[in-house]
Amino acid sequence: MKPGSSISAVPVATQKARMDWPDVAKGLSILGVVFLHVSMVVPEGEDSFLAQLNHFLDPLRMPLFFLVSGFFSVKVLNFTFEQLFKRRLWFFLVPYLFWTPIELFFNRVEGFIFNGFEMPDAFYYVNKVVQSTSMYWFLFFLVWFNLVLWATRKLPVWLVFTSALVVPWLFMPMFGDNEILRKTLIYLPAFLIGAYFRPLITRFADAAG
Repeated sequence: MKPGSSISAVPVATQKARMDWPDVAKGLSILGVVFLHVSMVVPEGEDSFLAQLNHFLDPLRMPLFFLVSGFFSVKVLNFTFEQLFKRRLWFFLVPYLFWTPIELFFNRVEGFIFNGFEMPDAFYYVNKVVQSTSMYWFLFFLVWFNLVLWATRKLPVWLVFTSALVVPWLFMPMFGDNEILRKTLIYLPAFLIGAYFRPLITRFADAAG
């Protein structure tokens, strides 16, 4: 891809055959998440072999997930905003808004029963949903990253990447503890690489296969 080219110039693959490598990548990411929660929740799980394996997968787990997500999000470049919402964002927003309060509630119930923690008020759940600090945070960021990809589709690739890498750092001194800013800084580049460099990734995967 030439410098200064528009993201809208990225071709969408028309091949209908199912590709193997995204399934393998998603499988590794899912296994990494399972190992992570095993090491966090199961008693003495942090001393298990799975916990050690989780440390090995840690650099791959979520970056790989977002790279694959970006790879399959390239079609939003040709969407109107209405199509973006109805055919993409809607399928992330509904489960996020539905399941997040449920997961948070039962998590607090567990803390109330076993540790005597007080049950929070409604603002607690609203705050957690807005700040994406729950188990389903990745759905929030799929919405956010798809919006970024769509909104910057007519900008030069170099400008989008530079902004994604530099702009979050500018706000770190003021909002360094903000979860949205922190995860945007970490995972947005992987998502954009998956979208921008889909043809290169496809050729690499085909050659490796």
